[in-house]
Amino acid sequence: MARKDRPETSLLPVEQAQELALQGVRRPPAVKTPLSDAIGLVLSDDVVSDRDMPPFDRAAVDGYAVVASDLQSAVESAPVLLSVVEEVQAGVVPTKAVATGHTSKVMTGAPTPAGADAMVMVERTRSKHGSVVEFTTPVTVGQNIRPQGEDARKGDRVLGAGQVVGPPEAGILTSVGVIDPVVYPRPTLAVLSTGDEVVDPSQQPKPGQIRDSNGPLLTAQARRAGVEVTQLGIASDTFESLSRLIEQGLKSDVLVIAGGVSMGDHDIVEDVLLEFGFEMSFDRVNMKPGKPTVFGRCGDTYVFGLPGNPVSGLVAFGLFVRPLLRKVMGHHEPLPPMWPAVIDVDLRSSDPRRTYQPVSSSWKDGIWHATPVDHHSSGDLRSIALADSLLVIPENSGGVEKGSHLDLVRLTDL
Repeated sequence: MARKDRPETSLLPVEQAQELALQGVRRPPAVKTPLSDAIGLVLSDDVVSDRDMPPFDRAAVDGYAVVASDLQSAVESAPVLLSVVEEVQAGVVPTKAVATGHTSKVMTGAPTPAGADAMVMVERTRSKHGSVVEFTTPVTVGQNIRPQGEDARKGDRVLGAGQVVGPPEAGILTSVGVIDPVVYPRPTLAVLSTGDEVVDPSQQPKPGQIRDSNGPLLTAQARRAGVEVTQLGIASDTFESLSRLIEQGLKSDVLVIAGGVSMGDHDIVEDVLLEFGFEMSFDRVNMKPGKPTVFGRCGDTYVFGLPGNPVSGLVAFGLFVRPLLRKVMGHHEPLPPMWPAVIDVDLRSSDPRRTYQPVSSSWKDGIWHATPVDHHSSGDLRSIALADSLLVIPENSGGVEKGSHLDLVRLTDL
């Protein structure tokens, strides 16, 4: 049965479409990657420490290393006087031990001298004269000292497989000597816009034409997902134009085509893909917006055909393309998280499909509260810019009443 002749009941549930898109996804071999290029990528293996951290008993303040029992009686009116035997800068190993009645001046990060069991902040001391220092408050054993191995011992796991390399992880990796972490590589993705009516954003549209918003929008989503993106430009609604640019796009790991997948006479993207051996997994999903979403494979390339209306494309990308990219990149949880939310107004829905309603949300009383923004159609990108989330209205709901609990997905997760 031709696509246009199939009944609405043949629409695929969203969860089933996501499962089809994710099943059989091949994860490329992990590779050693310079740390500067690994930010945002996923570790393939555990990382263990090559030394204790910190590697020595370390001064946590600028001050004086002391024997704590020397200062038990120290008060403002009767200070304890200790003689300074050495000054220890960060990066320098102490040469003298601290015995009772003595102290060493030690900078933050430097090793604490043998014999000392506490540090006193310099602000809580007074220089008496020469190499003598006054102490006016007692200290406890271990005060202001970070003991060797407090954070990790040699051989301890400091990062786990599946963790994303971000700023803290970069610091941990370098602290244990890993400058080329083993991570899953970024997939490559090509974006192709289609339509005789679509022109480059730099052009002044003629009557009946529109500027291409899908290309920049989908490229931005892909870059936010952490992949390498190529914009192929705009294909006209002809076999020749589509074939030429689709052939280029199939050199990438993932090809995303915007437009040309609906029911119009000139929507021929699927026909062109079939010429390249396209194996389709699904081409209609029970959702609004985004019903005519197409997914399949051409050889080793994953191919998505997204609706031409930009809001539809944005939603479909977030629900299907981004999860596939995340799985390829090694993320353990590829799907966007759903959050419980309370709807703050009555909301009517006459559509039998699952609906993703743009909303503005706020966190109150331990749950998200959602209020719909003014939204006209799946071509209304401005409403998405005013929203921060999408409220998930179930199939055949007929609408929801104020105070109802529904799922919510944050736009930053799409």
